[in-house]
Amino acid sequence: MKYSDDSEEHRKANIGYANERWRQLYGLQNDWGTEGIKYLFLVNSGAAVAMLAFLGSVVEARKWWWTISMLVFFAVGIVLIGFLHALRHYHVLRMFKNWRESVNEYYTDQKGWNTIVNADVERATKFDWTLVLAYVSFACFITGITIGMFNFLTLTSGEHYGRKETDATTSTTKASTPGATSPIEQGGQIKDRERNAEQSTTSTTSQKEIK
Repeated sequence: MKYSDDSEEHRKANIGYANERWRQLYGLQNDWGTEGIKYLFLVNSGAAVAMLAFLGSVVEARKWWWTISMLVFFAVGIVLIGFLHALRHYHVLRMFKNWRESVNEYYTDQKGWNTIVNADVERATKFDWTLVLAYVSFACFITGITIGMFNFLTLTSGEHYGRKETDATTSTTKASTPGATSPIEQGGQIKDRERNAEQSTTSTTSQKEIK
């Protein structure tokens, strides 16, 4: 049944249902938007921290262009989330300010109700830059992951580089430590001390027998 053909009671019921449905859908949209922003921040920040740890432990990896590129993409994704939050706050603040001014104009008979409602709908349907920033942030994460996948074999060889650097550092430390002896040298010194002790004991016993 059309709106003009419906009874006044049904119209009020339908309008109430429409308002409740709009409120429900808006809440779902807002909740899922917030969850999406959290997801983008977590994946980009987690990937950036992982890359920083990898670059910090493997010096050789700092010379590879693709590791730096991955870190840059993840960092850009994080920065875009910051801009998204700022732009979202500005958008809501501007909508509230314009609506408050429009309502005041309605109370002072400067504009009609239909005029201010249509203006508010027009402002709400403008191009949403926050959605663009969210998609670009997600694209940065996908790009960084894709670069890492294409260079996965080199990435997994980082453990080998880490072992080489650790061994080199250990060798340098041993060489630079004064008075440091290797396990083989220590074993030889112990055997020499035992041999000297045995000779000393034998010599003492012989002297006692002569007396």
